[in-house]
Amino acid sequence: MAVTVWKIFENATEQYGAHLIAGERGLNRLVDWVHIVEDQETALFLRGGEVVFTAGIMNHDNHWLKDFVIKLYSMGVSAFVVNHGPHIESVPKEVIDYCNEVELPLYVIPWKTRMVDMTRCFCQKIFEDMKQQTSVASLIKNLIFHVGNREDVVTSLVRSGFSRNCFYNVLSIHIDLPMESSAYEEADKQIRKAAEYLAKAGKHHMIPFHYRTKDILIIGMRERGATDDFIRQLLEKIAKLDLMKYCSIGVGQESEGFHELDKNFTRTFRLSCLARRRKREVLYYKDSDIEKLLIAINDREVLHSYYDKTLKRLRDYDRDNDTDLTEFFKTYLDCNCKPQLVSDTLYIHRNTVSNYLHRIMDILEISELNQETLTGLYLAYRIGEILD
Repeated sequence: MAVTVWKIFENATEQYGAHLIAGERGLNRLVDWVHIVEDQETALFLRGGEVVFTAGIMNHDNHWLKDFVIKLYSMGVSAFVVNHGPHIESVPKEVIDYCNEVELPLYVIPWKTRMVDMTRCFCQKIFEDMKQQTSVASLIKNLIFHVGNREDVVTSLVRSGFSRNCFYNVLSIHIDLPMESSAYEEADKQIRKAAEYLAKAGKHHMIPFHYRTKDILIIGMRERGATDDFIRQLLEKIAKLDLMKYCSIGVGQESEGFHELDKNFTRTFRLSCLARRRKREVLYYKDSDIEKLLIAINDREVLHSYYDKTLKRLRDYDRDNDTDLTEFFKTYLDCNCKPQLVSDTLYIHRNTVSNYLHRIMDILEISELNQETLTGLYLAYRIGEILD
């Protein structure tokens, strides 16, 4: 997880004489990097998440600092540090008021403080945090994929601050954008930042990592049931970022300690695949029905074999003949096998419904659509949805 503003400035008052004068409510902002910036043109190259230092060399009028901080905020910086001295003798009230309004932490440091010393120290903290995050993510993956001695892995996690008594849950997020695109990278970054911000603000554990095409978030809470509130807030933030339309999210089942983490990961990963196929934004394991049975089958060859013997022939026929009988038959099953309801739903004649059904029976080599056959085909549809 990224380091927060309050953490990176934790000892800055003693070491560098730094004082927070505005934006206290933004101390949970996440910090990705540190820069010294002296003009608005250079600020345009910021990527967001930086702590920005300035001595105000370009400060030639009464409103320069206000305009500068507005530009920095628009670029998404996490905190702003003003070096008091010959260029900025004091921070104007309008700048303090603005930083309080937008919750942008504003610090001042004395002229004698060397900005390069602070930036070096802060960069080191960021690197240490990144190193710890990578280490913890590796431990979690070892636990999930059964690498190494389980108890040794758990002991290492406990030493890293993760309690055996926390309540853990798993989120699997698929972002439906080309993985190599800048749009995907930006969406991925924004979602992770939102999750990390909520975790830091709530003093929760969170371990993010990528697996295949999914973002995996392991969430750890001190109180049972708290993950539901975290997930609700995260979904609200994703919606505000206008990214929900690209997301298919699987939410696992909260459990105490690490013993269910591997099972929960598998369930959640498969649920996000299912959510994508159903074009659903979120699916919760606790609300699933028959999916719980299918997801629990780890021998995927059994499911593939069953599917191949049933619906695969129909899908192959659609592919080779540019038809859509597979979706038609799913509608037929969803309509409780009532031809008139299918006719009304698809706006086609009942005779067309009958013709399609006979063609499907020929393709699948079915003599009659009795209860047993229909149940088997319905099960095949559900299997097709959860196959990786």
